Amino acid sequence: MDTTPACCKGREDKTREPTGTLVTLADVDAYLAQPPSGNSDHAIIMLTDTFGCTFRNNQLLADDFAKEVSGVG
Repeated sequence: MDTTPACCKGREDKTREPTGTLVTLADVDAYLAQPPSGNSDHAIIMLTDTFGCTFRNNQLLADDFAKEVSGVG
């Protein structure tokens, strides 16, 4: 494991806004990111780190995956 100070330095991406929606599925908080077209034959289930689905960077990553799945990204 890299132990340099930069390895654990993180920052919140404030250059973009998440496009998905926070939802509850079976009493579990989740973030629903849909492709720009609104439909797809694919799905990705993303398990997040300790910051969870409310962390902006995790939401942006899910949004990026949704774009890739739809072929837009």
